[in-house]
Amino acid sequence: MADKKPVKVKKTIWIPVIATGHFQDAFLGEIPTTEAGLLVGRKISVNVGSLVNDMKKQNYTLKFSIKEATEQEAKASAFGFYTAPASTRRIIRRGRKRINPSFSVATKDGKVARVKPILVPLNRTISSVTTAVLKQTQTFLTAFFASNSFDDSLMAIVDGKIIRDLKDYLKKIYPIKSVEFSMVHLEEGRKPEDIGIVIQESKAEPEIKEQPEAKENEAESPDGQESAPAEDPEYEAGSDVVVEEESIGSQSPNSE
Repeated sequence: MADKKPVKVKKTIWIPVIATGHFQDAFLGEIPTTEAGLLVGRKISVNVGSLVNDMKKQNYTLKFSIKEATEQEAKASAFGFYTAPASTRRIIRRGRKRINPSFSVATKDGKVARVKPILVPLNRTISSVTTAVLKQTQTFLTAFFASNSFDDSLMAIVDGKIIRDLKDYLKKIYPIKSVEFSMVHLEEGRKPEDIGIVIQESKAEPEIKEQPEAKENEAESPDGQESAPAEDPEYEAGSDVVVEEESIGSQSPNSE
């Protein structure tokens, strides 16, 4: 009877994962593996509150992708920002409308990202105001991402700068009560020219239009807020306006 050959069992090793970019050298965790090369391409999720030591941001998540790995450490870069659904629900009061545009933008470093902001107007708005807010939101964010790298843009979202700037930008059209980003993530394999955008630095300027006067059948509510015609389904309590990029057109980062 032939002797059985001993089975070699690969030893499991734990490799620390370190962030690159704005979160450079931040410890993201440890991953077990039998070979360092197997970690390349792995995705990991990290709570933003723990990452930046600010519990006010614990409802946000950053996702990282491992780009290189040795037995000593693996390096990962951020590719997405996500807000917990429970957090986005809290900013919506009963009877308010939220606006959910979704479109692609190109970054200064030649990447393409999908952006999904959530905007809650101060009061219920008529259709023409909603359309103007959608258009100018896309114009502002397209210009912002075109003037910043993807890492810089993510950092602006994490620290709230882009939210403050967007609200200030849109108030010239209509006051916005709350802004959140439900998701911002890279679209791998796509280039700026694939979405018809030429990268160059630009600064968006809002196209200010006077809010149209309410029609006779659009009576004002006692507290001064706009009231919509009862037959218009767009004004149902808590209704959403979800708009994909094809609906509002592709915007250039240049704005006159």
